[in-house]
Amino acid sequence: MKDERNIYICALLIGKRGINLSTKMRQSKLFGERELILLERRIDGDKKDPTGLWSRKVKPKVIEMVDEWMPRRKQLKKVVREIRASCENNTIGE
Repeated sequence: MKDERNIYICALLIGKRGINLSTKMRQSKLFGERELILLERRIDGDKKDPTGLWSRKVKPKVIEMVDEWMPRRKQLKKVVREIRASCENNTIGE
């Protein structure tokens, strides 16, 4: 119930009054809720940016991801998968 209330309040602030309250919003560690909404709107073709949030925060993040990090995707996956010897089922202090 609390999540649905937060989605409804966010939708009112953004101006999307026809939102389905049972829909769960996607969560991201890189983008905030309003940033995700702006990104989804931009993908759908809406180019409005009345608050400047798109140009200040979202666009630079997307550019960095696409230009810098996506070409290095294989390296990043390798770094994430690597398990240090100190983390392999050993308890601290052994």
